Amino acid sequence: MRAGQVVRKELLATPVALSADQAILARARTVAAARAVERGYKPCTAFPFNTVVLPSRNGGPIAVYLLSAMPDATTYPMGGNYRIVVAPDGTVVSSRPYTVSCLNLAVPKLPAGAKPVGVTVTHLLDPVPTEIHVFASYSLKMPVFVATSDKQVWVVRGSSITLAKLR
Repeated sequence: MRAGQVVRKELLATPVALSADQAILARARTVAAARAVERGYKPCTAFPFNTVVLPSRNGGPIAVYLLSAMPDATTYPMGGNYRIVVAPDGTVVSSRPYTVSCLNLAVPKLPAGAKPVGVTVTHLLDPVPTEIHVFASYSLKMPVFVATSDKQVWVVRGSSITLAKLR
């Protein structure tokens, strides 16, 4: 991929064995998928989860994110996202949902020349925004205003998270 375009694709005639590190990540993904089934974790769109597996630091736990897939370029799923942390021995250290329900945000349709200032969501599970809100801000290319249960409003602009200045 280059600049969002496929520049080369290749189907291997002979499968290539995973390296030891790749095998650990693949096992963590398999363990996370099983935990998702056990807990009833489901995506908020008709598509299977997109999966992100983050390599551990110094052989520690591996974070696996199960993310609802975007059904199209104008709809962003804020719900149906989960993190499962897997220990090096394959046991689940922790797992969590990031929302209590599904919310598929439609990118606002505005008149020509108008630019959206952001999108707003409520977040009930944490007192502050999470990495899912940061990911959403990057994906949507706009701020995400996050209202938490303690009546705070946060502004997530990329990796920057600040309290909103309300009048």
